[in-house]
Amino acid sequence: MKEEKAPKKYRHTAKDLILMTVEGVCFLAQIVLAFFFHRALGLAWLSYAGWAVFALALLLGWRARIALQKKGEAASSREWLHTAVVVKSGVYGLVRHPIYFSFFLFSLSIVFISQHWLVLLLGVIVMALIYSDMKREEQSCIDKFGDDYKRYMERVPRMNIVLGAIRRLYK
Repeated sequence: MKEEKAPKKYRHTAKDLILMTVEGVCFLAQIVLAFFFHRALGLAWLSYAGWAVFALALLLGWRARIALQKKGEAASSREWLHTAVVVKSGVYGLVRHPIYFSFFLFSLSIVFISQHWLVLLLGVIVMALIYSDMKREEQSCIDKFGDDYKRYMERVPRMNIVLGAIRRLYK
């Protein structure tokens, strides 16, 4: 009988930890500065758009968590992020990383709401680091799930939710 090889457990490097710390500090700074510079440009419509993006991010993150908990076959409900299978349905059929994407959208919404150049600069840093997190997570998923995850990557875009919705409609 062929013995199955256990998947490698991803270990964060010192570089990963530094980047995640910078990401967290910049995100928190964005939130704090948004209180001081709320609607700095005075564009109400952009602020309303920001709140709409914020609501979308909340919905997306919430639906992703539920999908992982219900379909991810984690060892316990407390470990809902540590799935045993690739979750491909629900919001995971639209984008590969809906939780990361929801944080990306949160950062973008804060930029729209605050309308200040410093919040924008921090947002660019946060969004670039989130994108980097997604790429690192994909490598971890390839190591863990192999060809099944590679096939999933071919079908579902990393963050383009519009393309994901179109692909879902025409599959």
